[in-house]
Amino acid sequence: MGFYGVLAPGGTPPEVLGRLSQAFQQTLETPDIRTRMLAQGADPAFLSHEAFGGFLRAELPRWQTAVKASGAKLD
Repeated sequence: MGFYGVLAPGGTPPEVLGRLSQAFQQTLETPDIRTRMLAQGADPAFLSHEAFGGFLRAELPRWQTAVKASGAKLD
C-alpha cells in the first residue's frame, strides 16, 4: 500500500493546518477528482492533519528499521 500526503513546515499555525486540511478534504470529495483517482487505481481517502500526523509517527519507526536493516544509503 502506498499513500500520498502533503506536509507543512514545522511551526505552521494550527488554524492554517486546519484550513489546508479542509481544502484537501473538499477536493477529495469532488466527484470528478474521485472518479479520476479511481480510474488511475487510487483509493482516495482523507485523513485530517491530526490523523495523518499520527499515521506518520506510527509508520516512520517501522520504515526506519527496515531501511537500516537493508543497508540502503543515499548517494
